[in-house]
Amino acid sequence: MRTTRVHGVVKSVLFCIIAILFSIGGTCALFYGFRIQNIYIEGDHVTFDIDQSKVTRNLLFFPSEKVRQSLLLAFPIVKDIEIQKMYPSTLKFIVTQRLPLARLVTHDQSFVLDEDGYAIGTPDEKTKTLVPLYFDVPMQEVGEKVKSDPVQRALHIFREFPKEYPIIKIESIEKQSIRVVISQSDIFFPQEGDVVEHIRTLQTLLAGFRIKGAMPAHIDLRFGKPIVR
Repeated sequence: MRTTRVHGVVKSVLFCIIAILFSIGGTCALFYGFRIQNIYIEGDHVTFDIDQSKVTRNLLFFPSEKVRQSLLLAFPIVKDIEIQKMYPSTLKFIVTQRLPLARLVTHDQSFVLDEDGYAIGTPDEKTKTLVPLYFDVPMQEVGEKVKSDPVQRALHIFREFPKEYPIIKIESIEKQSIRVVISQSDIFFPQEGDVVEHIRTLQTLLAGFRIKGAMPAHIDLRFGKPIVR
């Protein structure tokens, strides 16, 4: 009987020891097996530093969304960042840059804008041929979003405009209207109203003139009915 009790106690002690060892091993694996050792950044001409003293160095607990939001706030010229955890020890950042769409030209500044209206740089040899947008807006800095309603509307028109009719320039006139210049026509848009609906009306008009083989010099979409001459 006594031998049986001793064996039972020994088994219990061994079980406790094994459980403790597994617990210690699991804790070590949790904190050291998933330690961040490699960071990769995927994106052209993109680099940034992460202060690991301010975030956990354990891949399991790395706050991906919090870091993503912080980076987007710090780098407004970046459109999006995807953070991938590649276990056991690698972080991958996939960076989507903002692409140049047009040039904003004011009385004393010129900036390259993306489709959302962010000033992503100043014109260079590659971007100086972008369509100019002539608008008088307050001073801007690279990385800032142009909040001017006329500029945002001009960008919306540009994005929706039929691609078969290349735009030469877009400009503000009379502070209430926007003029889009193409090769044979000046097209006038109101500062208010549904841009998509105006573009649909314009496409219908242009298709008809294209069939006739003659483009009007003036298309005015600012009123209830288009004025063409």
